[in-house]
Amino acid sequence: MRQGFFLTKQAGDKFAERGRAKGAEVTAREVPREIVIEAEYKITLPFVASLEARKVAAKIALTAIALQYGKDLALTSQFDPLRNASLAKALKDTRVWFFANEGFIGAHVRTAHQHSVMCYLSAGMRKGWSLVTLFGGITYIVGVTTDYAERFNPVVLADEMTLIGH
Repeated sequence: MRQGFFLTKQAGDKFAERGRAKGAEVTAREVPREIVIEAEYKITLPFVASLEARKVAAKIALTAIALQYGKDLALTSQFDPLRNASLAKALKDTRVWFFANEGFIGAHVRTAHQHSVMCYLSAGMRKGWSLVTLFGGITYIVGVTTDYAERFNPVVLADEMTLIGH
């Protein structure tokens, strides 16, 4: 006995015709109105917490700031620790953590082909954060500065609570 599962009626008909051509008995069944497939899986990604991966996230955060607000801003001393992180043997002055927050993940559905950077810079708090998401789900929170002093209002792509969690 052979069974098939098809996304289109044409594919099912083709399967049935091939069976009939081989002399098989074909039993037509009613197509369900809704098909629900529930799956659970776990992937182990040992590189995610590595120094190298966290340094890449820091570089991406700095590059995004330079792209959005200009190279001159990214080269200011307030971002020195972030810039120096790419050369460091340890991330002492720059905080880069793997970020997993159920609310954030639920609100930001992406595919494995999508990458993004969200940045929040606060002159009032003199701090800045970036969320760097790679491959649609591997997310890092990067402390981009602890001395943010600009007086203009950059575009805020996410609020602080979204970035640092609840």
